[in-house]
Amino acid sequence: MCGKEGIVCAHSLLGPQTSPAAWFMQVAGEGFRIPHRVAEALFSDSEEFRMRVLAWIQMSIYVSLQTSACGLMHDAEQRLARWLLMSADRTESNHLPLTQEFLAEMLGTQRTTVALVAGGLRRKGLIEYVRGHVNILDRKGLTAAACECYKVSHRAIEQLNHESVAA
Repeated sequence: MCGKEGIVCAHSLLGPQTSPAAWFMQVAGEGFRIPHRVAEALFSDSEEFRMRVLAWIQMSIYVSLQTSACGLMHDAEQRLARWLLMSADRTESNHLPLTQEFLAEMLGTQRTTVALVAGGLRRKGLIEYVRGHVNILDRKGLTAAACECYKVSHRAIEQLNHESVAA
């Protein structure tokens, strides 16, 4: 998951292999596209660019490892709460156009599980969920419902953002 703090496919700057992964935007927004050759030249020639890319990659790996462990250790409600909070952080919005099918893919669960868990969060007054649109109503409550993985990942991203501002 990437927001304004990140660079999609940054890891392809670390070696000769290009990324076999497909990237897509789940939520509408804007971004900048840099041709790979230009990014390679910047990575080679600009210490500031290189350090920011490496910091992003390091943080991204850390969050990916945390997310992988989360999928094994925490229940679907905790993981859904974490995913919604991380999505809200990346989009800077509490309104998220996310379908049950997409959330099921991201959480590694069945669509019916997402429906049940989202219904539970809705009954607790934490979210509103209507046909592919999630509104976070109580961020503090949703944070409490999420596993500790959200706070760990959030701190890592905040540290990256703080270091970028300080640079």
